[in-house]
Amino acid sequence: GGVRLTTATAAAESDDGKLWRVSLGTADADQPGGTAAGTVVMRGDTLAVGLDSLVLRVPGTDLRLTRPSGLRRVADGTIILDTLQLRGTRGALITASGFYRDTGQIAVALDLANAPAFIPGPGGPGDSVRVLLDATARLEGTAQSPRAAANMRAHVAEDDSLPIDSVVARLAYADDRAQVGIDAHGRTRGLLSGRAEGSVHLSLSPFETTLLDGP
Repeated sequence: GGVRLTTATAAAESDDGKLWRVSLGTADADQPGGTAAGTVVMRGDTLAVGLDSLVLRVPGTDLRLTRPSGLRRVADGTIILDTLQLRGTRGALITASGFYRDTGQIAVALDLANAPAFIPGPGGPGDSVRVLLDATARLEGTAQSPRAAANMRAHVAEDDSLPIDSVVARLAYADDRAQVGIDAHGRTRGLLSGRAEGSVHLSLSPFETTLLDGP
């Protein structure tokens, strides 16, 4: 698929076996590729991962961590993600944050702005289609009774050969009810519009999805 990985390196060192300094990286010319550096701390039943620097090289942009971030898992299973923000060289911005626990409230947020993605074509990398994504996703409520909402717009960048200019998708779930919508647009008219709604029971702890009786 045009992916070439020349080298991959990893290093980890610790003075006490509890705090580890870790670094990962690929060759400068590798795409996708990148580098990361941070710490891993293990104390009792708590695991903390600190991310000091991160660079992701993907076709179309380089994404860099805007400030240090971290992920922590505590003894009761709670997972906390400090605000993780990546900014791209062509205006892309990706932000994620939140906390999750098996009991009690949960809150997870993901935002994408002008984030690039490539759809491979049958002719190889030169035939791929570049897509720019704008999206928001939210997960709230509890693990046993979550609420979710997501909106995404995919815009086909700089390609006059395709009849589709953009695709807009929406998803919502709450109170055992799921709704999905999708719209595809050409440059001058709408091409496709669809809506679906149904009764679904979703639980994250324990994870299960059940279709309920209904139209």
